[in-house]
Amino acid sequence: MNDEVDRTDVLGRAATADRLDGLADVAELMDDVDGAVRLRCQASELRVAAMRLLDE
Repeated sequence: MNDEVDRTDVLGRAATADRLDGLADVAELMDDVDGAVRLRCQASELRVAAMRLLDE
């Protein structure tokens, strides 16, 4: 694969994970603990996927 595409994909996944964390903060403020946990789990999965791309 092209290194530039990989970097773009990694950065995109990291940015999406950051947005999900922000949404989780909002969910917590709205007392939606389950929603916050779900969003944080999704963010974590994206970060793991991004790290795997870096390891390839």
